[in-house]
Amino acid sequence: HLSQDGSVLHLCSLHSACTLGSYVEMAYFYRWWNEQTDDMHQAVVKLVKAGQLEFNLAGWCMNDEAATSFFSVINQMTEGALFLHDSLDADAYPKVGWHVDPFGHSSVTPSLWADMGFDAFGINRIDFRDKDHRKDIKELEFIWRGSRSLGAETEIFTHIMDSHYCTPGECGYDGGLQIQTDPLLPTYPLNFVGQGNAFVKMARSRNQWYRHDHILIPYGCDFAHQNAFKSFDQMDKLIDYVNSNSTLNATVRYGTFGSYVQAVNSLNLTWPVYTGDFFPYASNYGQYWTGYYTSRPLLKGYVRSRAALLRATETLVYLAAKTPGVIAAMDARTLLEQLGLLRRALGVTQHHDGVSGTEKQAVANDYYLQLYKGTVECVKLTATILGTLAKGSAGNAPTLYQNSSEVFPNMTTAEEISVVVYNSLGWERDVAVSVPTNLTNLVVKDASGAAVTSQLLPTPQYDPAMANKTSHELLFMAHLPALGYATFFLQQGSSAAEVSEFLEAPADDMAIENSQLKATFSGTTHRLSSIAIKDSGNMLRIDNDLVQYMSAAGNNEPNSGAYVFRPMQDNRVHVGAVKTGASHSGGWHFYLEQAKYQTLDFPLLLATPACQPSSRESDTFTASITHSDVYQTNLHIWRVDGNKGWSQDLWVNYAILDPAQPPLSGLSGYQYGTVEIKAAKTQCVQTEVNFSKPFSTTPMVITTVESRGVGPQMFATTILTISAASASVNVCRTDNASGWLFPLYLNYVALDGESKAANDMVQFGSFSFSSNSTKKPHQTNVTVENFPVYRGIVLASVTSKSGKVYAVTAYNSTSVGFGVNVHSFDGQPWADNITVNWLLFQRNTIEAPVTSDDKIVTTVATGPVVQEVRQVFRDHYAVTSRLYQGASPYLQFLEQTYDIGPLDMGRELVTRFNTSISNPTWYSDDTGLELIPRQYDPTKDEPVAGNYFPMVLGSYLNDSSDATSLSVLSDRSHGSGSLGNGMLEVMLHRRCLAPDGFGETLNETDHIRPRLWLVPGANAETSYNLRRRLSIEQQNPAVVMFGRAPVGEWGKTYKTSLTAMAKPLPDNIHLLSVKARNSTGTSIDMFLVRFQHLFEKGEASPMSLPVSLDTDDYFSDDYKMTIGNEVTLSGNRDRASVKRLPWQVESGSGVSHSPAARERHSHGLNKDRADAIELVPREIRTFLAK
Repeated sequence: HLSQDGSVLHLCSLHSACTLGSYVEMAYFYRWWNEQTDDMHQAVVKLVKAGQLEFNLAGWCMNDEAATSFFSVINQMTEGALFLHDSLDADAYPKVGWHVDPFGHSSVTPSLWADMGFDAFGINRIDFRDKDHRKDIKELEFIWRGSRSLGAETEIFTHIMDSHYCTPGECGYDGGLQIQTDPLLPTYPLNFVGQGNAFVKMARSRNQWYRHDHILIPYGCDFAHQNAFKSFDQMDKLIDYVNSNSTLNATVRYGTFGSYVQAVNSLNLTWPVYTGDFFPYASNYGQYWTGYYTSRPLLKGYVRSRAALLRATETLVYLAAKTPGVIAAMDARTLLEQLGLLRRALGVTQHHDGVSGTEKQAVANDYYLQLYKGTVECVKLTATILGTLAKGSAGNAPTLYQNSSEVFPNMTTAEEISVVVYNSLGWERDVAVSVPTNLTNLVVKDASGAAVTSQLLPTPQYDPAMANKTSHELLFMAHLPALGYATFFLQQGSSAAEVSEFLEAPADDMAIENSQLKATFSGTTHRLSSIAIKDSGNMLRIDNDLVQYMSAAGNNEPNSGAYVFRPMQDNRVHVGAVKTGASHSGGWHFYLEQAKYQTLDFPLLLATPACQPSSRESDTFTASITHSDVYQTNLHIWRVDGNKGWSQDLWVNYAILDPAQPPLSGLSGYQYGTVEIKAAKTQCVQTEVNFSKPFSTTPMVITTVESRGVGPQMFATTILTISAASASVNVCRTDNASGWLFPLYLNYVALDGESKAANDMVQFGSFSFSSNSTKKPHQTNVTVENFPVYRGIVLASVTSKSGKVYAVTAYNSTSVGFGVNVHSFDGQPWADNITVNWLLFQRNTIEAPVTSDDKIVTTVATGPVVQEVRQVFRDHYAVTSRLYQGASPYLQFLEQTYDIGPLDMGRELVTRFNTSISNPTWYSDDTGLELIPRQYDPTKDEPVAGNYFPMVLGSYLNDSSDATSLSVLSDRSHGSGSLGNGMLEVMLHRRCLAPDGFGETLNETDHIRPRLWLVPGANAETSYNLRRRLSIEQQNPAVVMFGRAPVGEWGKTYKTSLTAMAKPLPDNIHLLSVKARNSTGTSIDMFLVRFQHLFEKGEASPMSLPVSLDTDDYFSDDYKMTIGNEVTLSGNRDRASVKRLPWQVESGSGVSHSPAARERHSHGLNKDRADAIELVPREIRTFLAK
């Protein structure tokens, strides 16, 4: 890694023999470069040509891979690659990708890197269990195939860092380690032999994880090499010792990831092929980094909308360049610098601590500022170009504004507002234009003067920042030409837009509809209950609710924070260590707000002490419940093995005996309850538990004593006898006192051979052992088959006919079993035959609705443009559901806008869709480019967070026959999960209680307005077509600008419409980007043009078939696109010159990167031959164009 202050670079400019290393992120190199002299620039170029300075990745940043869209990744990589190309040398291009810090890895990334000409990809953060497994089977290196559709063409050699990306301690000279080789310094003993030997030993230990003897050891880290002279001088001494000592049989040299890849490639080994991704990333048990998929949703939305603005502005620059005199009048260099501000701001915000939402608040503020400055310049540029294109024969271009508030003030009846609506897509489209206004007498007309149907809606006042700014929203549908604009006019008049009134929803079911869909809302729950597709008759039942998880914090477990999503769970409380005394009392909150138990006012609990393995596993405890209600329980913990205090980390496992809560929710055939035990004067009382009906066989019973309001007195139970109809239990006071003055309660659960568990997440049983001849606790390990959860909850009780009182403590609960300690309270050996009854289950994740159904306030409005339902769940939680009217087939979606925030403290909000799609396949999108089928895994140690995946553009449920589907498209990145049959949830907002160990507390108080489009599907072809097209339209909203002129003057003076297309592009081909490449000062000479095939292979015929595209057929004469050479995806290398390293793959997978795999890219390189560009499914091709 190169120091940001340039100290390593200065060192190597003085010593030409040194090997420098690599630099990754151009956003930082760009800043340093601009501060250097011409001499330093030449020195850097010399280092690059000599191979001493290597650029790995060379994107504007090391981007995140979960919250970024592929489009933004391509843009930021292009920004960095072209900066290097233009500033240093054409040979200064990266050959390897380097993503050692993003938190999980997308399978689309290797396919993009392959298309940029990279030979290899270095990564690091994958699930810790996966990394350990790959070490065992020597698959830290493999060939990663990034696309199912493109196959071997997207393969890339991939190396996973075996032990993170920082310098190992054995050579930590960039930190505090010192090496001493000079015998003339007697004060400091020689240590180079020990350090050298330790270094080689470390390298050999790593070597066992690889298929060869080349070991890549990082030398650097975050903020490392601040004193580069020292760190390299020290490392030189270590290298000299190892290389001069033949007995070590090792050679050490400076290298780069690129040189390592070359060395490995030369071995000509055969490699396995991997086709998946590496989400979710877990760094340890309970630490799934799935929170950042949603963190800082306001920033995520702003980044996505700025990317859309930049793309639209770039396409307008192309139109301007093809219009004589426009660029010359604007000054091309200034124009490109205006674009550059937002290009660079968006580029750096794709950082893995940027759009991910994991940065500190001060950094987030800086991102906002950079994006805002870039936005201001792009808006100016957009207004200028649109005005210039519209001026026609007029001498002056009209003035256009982004906000309607700039044109409405003091508007007279003799004036009109012009609304210029620009469509940056290569297809015609119908869009709903929204104009905030305080006027209620507006008439909308098109360029011919014909009235356009319009509607006025009262503006909701959900967002405090927007309250009372405008009273209404004017809506009308606009039909827009492909890659062009249309103009509409707003006038004051008597035949004004219809003003819709919101009425209280009826008590019965009610619906809104358009020509394609009917959305019904339940009169009982007041929530969305179904969406019907009219032409097919299919009805999709949906129960849509807002639900909040509680952020885990404290309890000596991982917190939920900016990176980690960890909802709070029941069933275990942390006691910790106690230094003195044999007992400990305390209160622990359940955090079950608004809990409604189905049993009693007091929830019934069972409790068992538990600890994890340590040197004190023989410690034995018992727990009594001294008070409980729906908010809190008080526990009294007693050590019973004769010792005082304990230093181990103690917990108490508990279960709430409620059929809606685990473990009972996962069981059938059980009985539970409580028995009151009256006040007594003796130490023990024998109590009978009579079951409500006899079991078929003798059950096992687990019990706990609860003393409500008595105080910290200690009790224990031993079951004496059990029959099919009852159990006899000995309840004893165990704190060296006798009797009790208030009633006790014996809580119990009983199960027999007829009792059934719904799945392996709940298991129960018993085991027996005979006498214990020592005074030590009896220890037993229990093996449990098919219990896949790490650290499950163990509850246990002892059965003994003698009446002797015992304590039981569980320990070391893993996915293969658990251990128990059993100890008698009198500390003496025993001759009894002991039976331990046990119940093992997965913890319960705590969640609650935002409000009860009867508190939801629902209103509805209908009109000629939209029909709309507004639901206020409570303050700061509202949902607007809208259907647009029109004939376009691409209006088959229900738009939901969520007005959320400030969020409740310590809450993580999801919108949940429980659908009638039975046993569907759930897909999440991979950076918005490909779909990946996901599967819910209930065995994960975090069953919610561990089953969350990135949702960049959308998430989908499809039934097995593709006859019914639900697609949820988003305007920003979210986390999503399908945690039950036919269920899909999307996390909208997060506000946590504590840091997760990796930064500040995520305490966001923003009001956000995320927008989801719900797209029901009735068959495969329609569903795929809708979700692909609608996703593009959602990500690229029309650009709306406003002007003002006397009535009728605008249409006479200016051009009211324009299109660059002779005909729209094919429905499966998207004009992904048109990027101005460079400038001579008076004109834009070159563009990077990318065309994208929208469909994956085999997705929906005929849309997923190859397409031949001749741009002459589609672009009009004035805007002809002259296609030149094909270049890499990042635009910095001629495609024909790229020669990637070949790699042998395992039998059956073929040979990667054979020349034949690239032959089809010879098409379309010479436009004089009028060859068409061929695009196969999922392909993106990049060309230089004029």
